[in-house]
Amino acid sequence: MQQFRVRSKAALRRDLVTGVVLALLSVPLSMGFAMVAGLPPVYGIYGSLLTGLIFALLTGSPRYVFGVDAAPAALVGTLLPSLGIAGGSPEAMAVMPVFTLLTAAWLFLFWALRGGRYAKFISEPVLGGCVSGIACIVLLGRLPTLFGGSAASGRAPALLTHLLGEMSAFHPLSCLLGAGTLAVILLGRRWTRLSLSVIMMTAAVLSDYLLHWEALGVAVVGPLPAGLPSIARFDFSLLGSHAESFLVDSLAVALVIAAETLVSTREVARHYEEAVDGQKELLAYTLANLAAAFLGSSPASGSISRTVRVNRRQVSSQWMSVSACAATALVLLFGTPLLAHLPVPVLTGIVIASLITMLEFPMALRLWRLERSEFFIFTAAFGAELIGLAEGVIVGVLLSFASFTMRASSEPSYFLGVLRDEEGFHDLAQTPHARPIAQTVLYQFTGPMFFANAEDFERDILGALREDTRLVVVTGVSSLDMFAAERLLELYRRLKSRGIHFYLSGHAGVVREQLVSYGAKELIRDGAVRQRLTQALAAGGVVPPYPLGNREKKKTQ
Repeated sequence: MQQFRVRSKAALRRDLVTGVVLALLSVPLSMGFAMVAGLPPVYGIYGSLLTGLIFALLTGSPRYVFGVDAAPAALVGTLLPSLGIAGGSPEAMAVMPVFTLLTAAWLFLFWALRGGRYAKFISEPVLGGCVSGIACIVLLGRLPTLFGGSAASGRAPALLTHLLGEMSAFHPLSCLLGAGTLAVILLGRRWTRLSLSVIMMTAAVLSDYLLHWEALGVAVVGPLPAGLPSIARFDFSLLGSHAESFLVDSLAVALVIAAETLVSTREVARHYEEAVDGQKELLAYTLANLAAAFLGSSPASGSISRTVRVNRRQVSSQWMSVSACAATALVLLFGTPLLAHLPVPVLTGIVIASLITMLEFPMALRLWRLERSEFFIFTAAFGAELIGLAEGVIVGVLLSFASFTMRASSEPSYFLGVLRDEEGFHDLAQTPHARPIAQTVLYQFTGPMFFANAEDFERDILGALREDTRLVVVTGVSSLDMFAAERLLELYRRLKSRGIHFYLSGHAGVVREQLVSYGAKELIRDGAVRQRLTQALAAGGVVPPYPLGNREKKKTQ
C-alpha cells in the first residue's frame, strides 16, 4: 500500500498533524456544502467521517483529499427544489441516502466498464469550465448569507434574482464578519501557511461566548446533534414519479466525481512523479460514496482546494486521512456544542474562500491569448453549467469528446520524399529540396484512424496518385476503429484492381490485431502489412538508391 509509506518518523508525525488540521478545515467546509445540498450542516461532518478513510485505503495517491465537496453538493441542491423538497427538511434527509447510493452505483458501473481509461478524453478547458460554473452557482447561492440574507439553490438567473431580493435583509455586522473572514483568508494566504480558515472558525466560536452574536442579529449555526451517525434507511418509494430525474442527476454527479477527481489526481501524481491507476481510483470513489450513502450524506468527491492545502504542508502519505477520520469522530463526539456558536457569515466566508480556489478564470485568459478555440469550449462548458448543472455536466462531456475527435481527426499528416545522397524520409511540404520517390506515394499518417478522419485519409491518398503510380505506402497509424478498417480494406482492393501495390507500415502493434478483429485480415494474409517503411518499399520493388520523381502532382481522376 504505497499510499501509506513514509520515509521517517518525522514525516509520519507531520502527516498525522496535517490530518488533524485537515479535519478542522473540512468541518466548516463540509457543513457549508451539506447546506448547499439541502441537508442540515451536521450531515456534512457525517459525510467526512468515513469517505476519506475508505478512499485512503484504496487509492494509489498518497497526497489527495476526498470528502464532501462543492460540485456534488451543488448538483444535488438544484435537484431537490425542482422536486418540491425543501432544503433541510425531513424529506431531504430521507431521500439523500437513495440519491448517494445511485451515484455510487453509477461509479461502480464506470469501474466495471473500465471507465478510468476514458478520463483522459476530458479536456482541461471543459473540466475547468464545468468546475468554474459549479463554483459560481454555489457562490451565488450562498452569497446572501454573507450579509445576513438567506441561501438559495437553482440556476444562475434565479440565484441572481434571489440575491438582489435579499439585499433588503442586509445586516452590517453580519457583512463585516463575513467579508472580514473572506478578506483575512484570501489576503493571508500570501503571507502564511497557517490554516486561516481554522483560525477564523475558532476565533468566531470563542467570541460568541463574549459577544453573543445571535443577540446582535447575527445568525449562528445553532444546535447540532452530538455523537456518531446512525445507519441511514433506504426508502426507494420516495423516488416515486421522479425516478428518471434521480437517475439522470445521479449520473451527472457521478460523471463530475469521476472526471474531476481522476484528472486532478493524475495532475498531483504527475507533479510528484508518482503513478495512479484509474480503475483503482474509480473503485475507491465507489466505495467511499457507498459509505456516504449509509451515513445519509450527499455524494463525496475529490477536493482540489483541500489537496492544495495539505500539500503546502508537505504531506507524504494517506496517514493524514486516517488522522482526519479520528479527529472528525472526536468533533462529532465532543465538538458539536461548540460548533453551534459558529456565526453563519463566518461559515460562508470560509466556504466562499474555498470556492474561489476552484475558479479557473486564469486558465480562460491564457486560452484567450493562446488558443481561441479552446477558450470557446471553456466558455461553452461554463455557460452550460450556469444554465443547468446536470445538463451542463452532460454538455461538458460531449464537448470533451467533440474536442478530442476534432483534434484527432486533424492530426498533421503529410507526404514523404527523400533527399539525394542522404538517408531518411522528409516532409515534402517542409523540405524544399526533397523529391518524391518515382512511381511511389509515401504518406505519413499521425495518430489513430477512425470514423472522423478515415474519409480525409482516403481522399489524400487518391488525390496524390499519378498516372504512373505503382506503389502506395502508409506509415504511422496508431490504431483503427471498425469503420476505418473497412475503409482501409476498400482502398486496398481499389488500388489492387488498378495494379497499384498498397502497404501499411510503421504502425503500432495493436493495429494488426484490430485488422483481424474488424474483418480486414486480408491485408495481413496478402502481406500488405509490414513492420518498417523500408521493408514495405522493398516488398514493392523499390530499393536504395531510390529513384527520384517529379515534385509536380498530376493527379488521376
